[in-house]
Amino acid sequence: MADLPTTASAGTLVALGGLHGYWAAGGRWPGHDDASLASIVVGPPGTSWPGAAATWAITGVLGIAAGLVAAAGTGRGGRTALLGARGVATVMVARGAGGLVISRHRSHRFAQLDVVLYSPLCMTLGIACGLASREGQRRR
Repeated sequence: MADLPTTASAGTLVALGGLHGYWAAGGRWPGHDDASLASIVVGPPGTSWPGAAATWAITGVLGIAAGLVAAAGTGRGGRTALLGARGVATVMVARGAGGLVISRHRSHRFAQLDVVLYSPLCMTLGIACGLASREGQRRR
């Protein structure tokens, strides 16, 4: 049976993968076109949308990350899942910390959302992934 950090982090990664899949398939919420979506979720004004292929790739990476975290957190998947979940945790915490440092003095829409939403979510998700891997190691 999975614990709360495992369920929450793997579930969040799946949900984020689903959102990226929606964007890759042509959905543009919370924007209304490529430019507005890019300014909300990718970077400062003038940043272009990465396109369907790159967005599908991110969808796949998030799915793999969710699988690694779920496997590690339940004590399955062996050393590969455990190291993978720790890698996911490290990447997410680094992304969160980096976003706070880079975006905190900028005023465009993405930077504002990065400081109040994206970076804290990444850091929380990274901590949860780390807790999941710790629980999985305990169960081994």
